[in-house]
Amino acid sequence: MIDYSIVSAPNQPFVFFLHGWGGSKESFYLVKNHIALICNMVFVSFSGFGESKEPEKPYTVEDYANELKELISNLTNEKVIFVCHSFGARVAVKFANLYPKLVNKIMIIDGAGIKPKRSIKYYCKIYKYKRLKRKVQQGKIDKKELENYGSSDYKLLSNVMKQTFVNIVNEDLKKCYKKINCPMLLFWGEKDEDTPLYMAKKIKKLTKNSALIIVKNAGHFSYLEDRITFFEVLKEFILNV
Repeated sequence: MIDYSIVSAPNQPFVFFLHGWGGSKESFYLVKNHIALICNMVFVSFSGFGESKEPEKPYTVEDYANELKELISNLTNEKVIFVCHSFGARVAVKFANLYPKLVNKIMIIDGAGIKPKRSIKYYCKIYKYKRLKRKVQQGKIDKKELENYGSSDYKLLSNVMKQTFVNIVNEDLKKCYKKINCPMLLFWGEKDEDTPLYMAKKIKKLTKNSALIIVKNAGHFSYLEDRITFFEVLKEFILNV
């Protein structure tokens, strides 16, 4: 079972807060004092993050969604609300496709899951990496030749989480977004460089019942950079949308 914490509010809806890659249940603790009494707040740490153990095998987005389903089933029989950042949006969107009858509405903050636009330089780098990797596998060069590829964060991951990361980022969830029927609110940093604003606009076009709020001068962590706006929007979203 994944690690989570809950702040209870009897007879109120359940809101599950889903963190981004590298985050944990603590990523959304800032909301605790701002929406108390209007919902049951459930803060989740996915497998491999926070105090949750790493999965025994590399996970896919669907594995994370099924893991979340198990937790939700243990806590409530009612439809739930998701508030999710970046990677957490991938899980929420996949969940909404697999279990649409369990989802009330979704708030996505600088969410992931749309295939990014890539430059020629990027594809050249990928080609070079694959070519070097083949030579390493053939014993023609030392594996140290590959150390210049990949971010420092990626290099620190275990083998299971490295393959999990690859599984996650290589899945394009465009079709999943398109199938979502529940209300969806997009909260996006104007200057987000990790999941750029064009992704939010694409998601809005794909989804049938969505709205987009652009946070001026904010980046990938828009909910932290403009907390006042985020708290106001979050409360309105839970109560009225």
